[in-house]
Amino acid sequence: MRYLTLISILVVVLTGCKSEVAISNNDSTIPLLTEKVELLTAVEINEAQSPSIIKEEPYLYIENLVSKEDGKRVVIVESNVDMDQKSLEQALEKSLIKSNPDVDLRYTLEWASPKFLLIRFWLLDTDVFSFMFNLDKATTIDGDVFKNKDQPHRNQLQVLYKGDQPSITTVYGISSSPDGKKIAVLYAHDKSIGPSADLVILNNKGKIIDTYENAAYVSHSDGFLFEYPLSWLDSTQLILPADINEDNLTGKVLFNLEDQQFTINKDERISDQMIEDIFVYTNDRDYSYLYSLKWSLDGRLVAFQASSNQIWVYDLELRTFEFMGIGKLLGWLSDGNLVYLNSQDQVIIF
Repeated sequence: MRYLTLISILVVVLTGCKSEVAISNNDSTIPLLTEKVELLTAVEINEAQSPSIIKEEPYLYIENLVSKEDGKRVVIVESNVDMDQKSLEQALEKSLIKSNPDVDLRYTLEWASPKFLLIRFWLLDTDVFSFMFNLDKATTIDGDVFKNKDQPHRNQLQVLYKGDQPSITTVYGISSSPDGKKIAVLYAHDKSIGPSADLVILNNKGKIIDTYENAAYVSHSDGFLFEYPLSWLDSTQLILPADINEDNLTGKVLFNLEDQQFTINKDERISDQMIEDIFVYTNDRDYSYLYSLKWSLDGRLVAFQASSNQIWVYDLELRTFEFMGIGKLLGWLSDGNLVYLNSQDQVIIF
């Protein structure tokens, strides 16, 4: 009977008629609606007529991550496409410039993936003032250069270890402006190495343009040294760290160099529901957890650093939490994986 039913269905389909056929199976009847099926003629596709695919512009994200008293620095190099390792290593070697050529500056390269690199610098002689390098000539695995004509200094990084003016003894952070004409340096306000930091703006020759006292603030015990986040919104505005509280959830302020005004840098993605979920789950109303937020590219997941260096990921849609590990949260890769450094400074990728 089943074979007769199947033959009936095929006849209906081939004749182009529209009908309803019942298939009997274990005394249950399921209606099947068949539609007219037309034969398709094979057509040769001309590749020249197909629309061209827009190729993504290769981009490097370079961040001076760690600053320690023993002269060590860790620089992150992240790309949206696979990097050609040999070309990047050559670009670094050829472009590296030291303010004191005789100083022994060494470095190692640690490739976590073709899109993620850690460069560790250390000094055997700490008399050097600064060094810089430019990765414009690095290429992707397809041979495309990372150099950008509209932003000629975006792949350049300047690192400051110590200087003779204006009495910079402990550096908290350093960042160069997008146009490469200015360098911003945060340094300890006093010898106690406390929360307050002064700001100095230098030109690309190292000459002081202006200084500002108590321009930044990160709550911590005196004598505890770590790097303060410091970046440029554009060539006239800096993003500086500030005290975290209910009125300033991100712990950041915008500082305009032209009118010397501070404004709170708000993040509209942080909702009241998200804040309450984090506080309830961690059983701790600590606004500092919101300071370390790292958003996934699609904006659905957000990673944050909790107490005891715990790293958690919060799903905004499901309102769920997932424990990632313990260490220093770095951020998300372009492929959607999360990266952090564990207590042994090993790169962990999820």
